[in-house]
Formats: sequence, structure tokens, C-alpha cells
Amino acid sequence: KEWSDERDDLMKQLEQTKIEVATELNSTMTNLDQTVNMAKEEIHEQVDTVKKDFNEYVVHTEDQFSMENSFMVYQLAGTFTLLSCLISMWHMGSHMRKMNQPAVSGCLDDHNAL
Repeated sequence: KEWSDERDDLMKQLEQTKIEVATELNSTMTNLDQTVNMAKEEIHEQVDTVKKDFNEYVVHTEDQFSMENSFMVYQLAGTFTLLSCLISMWHMGSHMRKMNQPAVSGCLDDHNAL
């Protein structure tokens, strides 16, 4: 009879141990699920923050390129305007010098007389 009592006690202990292990396992799984979900939320928040920061950087960079492009266009236009003015003044000066020469002004006077 002692053998069967010991066996019954061992079986009860085994069942109790199974229940405790199952309870502990369920608790651990619940904690792990919560930890994983919190980590997922944190990662998603960080990814959203990075996306937002990156989009702001892209907009800022595009604005800078646009401003630099506009400045370059104005600089190029100003350079050509200045060059055109200098060439025009050189041509006008050349014509004015020829107007002061007697041989040229004589021809012009003869032509105007007609």
C-alpha cells in the first residue's frame, strides 16, 4: 500500500508541476508578446520620425538647389547684359571716332547734300 500511496503522491506532484509550468509558460508568453508589441510600436514611431525628418531634409535641399539655380541664372543673365553693353559701347565709340575723321565726314557731308 505504501507503494501506491507514494505513486499517487508523485502523480499529484507531477500534475501540480505541470500546472505550474503551464501557468508560468503562459505568463512568460504574455510578457513576451507585450514586450514584442511595445518594441514594434517603438520601431514604428522611430521609422515615422526618420521618414518625417528625411522628407523635411529633401524639401530643404530642393529649396536650396532652387535658390542656387535661380542665382546662377541671374548671374549668367547679368554677365551677358554687361558684356552686351560693353560691346555696344565699343561699337558706338568706333563709329564716333570715324565721324570725327575728315575723310569720312566729307563723304557724309557730300551724301547729305544730295
